[in-house]
Amino acid sequence: LRGWVKQSSPACAAASVAGCWNALAGLERNALGALNQDIVVSVFADNLRSSIDEKRQRIERLLGAPISGIDSVLRSKM
Repeated sequence: LRGWVKQSSPACAAASVAGCWNALAGLERNALGALNQDIVVSVFADNLRSSIDEKRQRIERLLGAPISGIDSVLRSKM
């Protein structure tokens, strides 16, 4: 339980991954190299951005045209 990570926002998956990583690595939550919720959320965000970019490239390849105009309109509606 020394690898347990405080959940400071509604990111239970990130806190769980960090805590598991720390426990498996034998690290206490404040040890050098231990993960925390924010580090894991950052990795999740990077993976999501990469997935979005790959899907966008595939859509543009299948359509044979860029979708930047559609993307801009959709983002403005958010």
